[in-house]
Amino acid sequence: NPATTGNSRKNLAQSIDASLGRLGTDRIDILWVHMDDTVTAIDEIVRGLEDAVRAGKVTYVGFSNFAAWRVARAVTLAEWRGWARPIGVQVEYSLAERSADRELLPMADALGLGVAAWSPLGGGLLTGKYRRGDPGRATGFGRMVHREDSPARTALLDRLTEIAGEQGASMSQVALAW
Repeated sequence: NPATTGNSRKNLAQSIDASLGRLGTDRIDILWVHMDDTVTAIDEIVRGLEDAVRAGKVTYVGFSNFAAWRVARAVTLAEWRGWARPIGVQVEYSLAERSADRELLPMADALGLGVAAWSPLGGGLLTGKYRRGDPGRATGFGRMVHREDSPARTALLDRLTEIAGEQGASMSQVALAW
């Protein structure tokens, strides 16, 4: 329902108030706008974030899983209008998922944004547990974030296994150290 979901100013304000109530606090240190709804104009999102910062409910703002061009536009709008400037982006990033290398990481560097990586173990793929047939959180949802579904992925896991053995470390440790 567009009236009760998405990234509109109204929904953002309601969401923040509900979170503050559940958390029993009066301020959120960093608010990540999670997932672009592809409907709400970026200037409305940035204005909603400015409202929250100005009201003292949020200290910093950032974007999670937004296209680089949308984040860049948000930063530009905030700067032009003197509004709360986004300070970071959250991106999926691991040995199994490197698409952020193409646009998101260079954009973050150019605009001085912090980067918070999520799923550093590729939804469990880089632990080796799915190769062993072990269950995991991702399989419990009826899907996996990443699968060993290509020769490139198989080669990646083979090499990760090899390096882990050479280092006397787990696949997870090697993937995180990377």
